[in-house]
Amino acid sequence: MRKNFSLLFLVVFTVALVFSCKKDNSDDVKPQLTCTLAKAFYFDSVGTISDSIVYTYTGSYITKLSNAAGFATLEYTSDKVTRRNFFSAGSSTADAYDVIAYNGDGTISTIKSYVIFGTTIQYAQYDFTYNGGKLSKLDLKEVDFNSGLLKPSSSSTFTYSGENISESVTTYYDDTGAVDDVATLTYAFDTNANYFRKNNAIFTDYLFVDALDGTIVPLLLSANNVTKVTDGTDETALVYTLDSNQNFYEFLFGGAKYARYIYDCK
Repeated sequence: MRKNFSLLFLVVFTVALVFSCKKDNSDDVKPQLTCTLAKAFYFDSVGTISDSIVYTYTGSYITKLSNAAGFATLEYTSDKVTRRNFFSAGSSTADAYDVIAYNGDGTISTIKSYVIFGTTIQYAQYDFTYNGGKLSKLDLKEVDFNSGLLKPSSSSTFTYSGENISESVTTYYDDTGAVDDVATLTYAFDTNANYFRKNNAIFTDYLFVDALDGTIVPLLLSANNVTKVTDGTDETALVYTLDSNQNFYEFLFGGAKYARYIYDCK
């Protein structure tokens, strides 16, 4: 697996928003539970918990994500996240923030990322292109701190099989704008509704966006869950487990545990 895809799992996954739990299929009819994600644990390469995040809600929306190093706040317009603010622990002033814009049909058009070093600098921009309502291209530009200009960093195109992204082709560029590498990944899927897509993980995981590129978009925006990623002759299995209330509980990548999610159910 190429380094850019593996990076995602080194910074680890979290998912976020509200889960609805299924009814028990026993003879005794039980009230339907409502579950909200309360906490996420992350694991290192040897299976030890290395980090965790606590989620804070305003009504039914996650508005704060906290760990030992700091926290992020989410701002909404209607039901869409339009800004994320990042803070160091103990600080009341944001170190960085993202601004998210949408198309008229509700799809994401751009994510612009800024860092504050005395002055505010835009350090990255994600541009989303659609064809027939489906994401067809994702372009990432990152700042050249010598010139202060945004330069192409990667560009990804997507092939679909039904409502699932079956292939991503990501071209990476070096500092001169020349092609540095091309990653062609193919994806296999289960038949379950996508856990990440329905929970808007692209915004509610403030660690996750740092690794966002075309290689992981299929995990987020496909209708079903990716069960295998193939890079040439390299095949990597992805496994999802559910808790007793049918909530997404653990995620494994290549046989290694990466994340566990804990819920409050009422």
